[in-house]
Amino acid sequence: MSHMVEISDETYKKLQALAVPFVDTPDSVIRRAVDKMMNASTRDGEGPPAAHTAKSSPDCVHGDPRSSVLSNDKVMTFEPTSLPDVTHTTFLAGVVASTEVQDWNHLSLAVHAEVFRKVGSVEALRRASTANIKPGSHFDHGFKTGKGLPFSIQGAEANKACSIAFRLAREHGIAVTAEFRWQNKEKAAFPGSVGRIESIPKKS
Repeated sequence: MSHMVEISDETYKKLQALAVPFVDTPDSVIRRAVDKMMNASTRDGEGPPAAHTAKSSPDCVHGDPRSSVLSNDKVMTFEPTSLPDVTHTTFLAGVVASTEVQDWNHLSLAVHAEVFRKVGSVEALRRASTANIKPGSHFDHGFKTGKGLPFSIQGAEANKACSIAFRLAREHGIAVTAEFRWQNKEKAAFPGSVGRIESIPKKS
């Protein structure tokens, strides 16, 4: 269900300044800001993940100002060729090339945008991806697009969005990082732990 919200010109200009070209909408900018505040609030009430389910990665994210992982967190690191089950995770932070993203489907959209710039056409993008992609702008049945993009992609559950995004990133040499926390649920792969997946393009 959508809601109409009026904002001032001043606030709109601030949203524009925070927006990522070709990817963000006013809704996604506001949602990212709200998610970061909620994640910060949640982390304030949590202790570090259990040591037996996570390995420390001191060089992975703590120096990156875009990271939402706390310095005392033990981080489980994963290769993009061996992805964990990311069902029941809260997305903390992500970067695709130089674009910050705020959830698994936003990450997938940003990766597809980068691939589109490399392959040059929507048809070539559709051949490269297993995601459901339509030419043009569509917002029904879970489809989303980004500003200036000539295609729309249908949202998917976390594991599928993650898998497609990191496969495309490997195949097309796109730098992608995702940080997330498993929720404290019995069905989560590593309840309470923090995970990180990074795809680094090979140097030619």
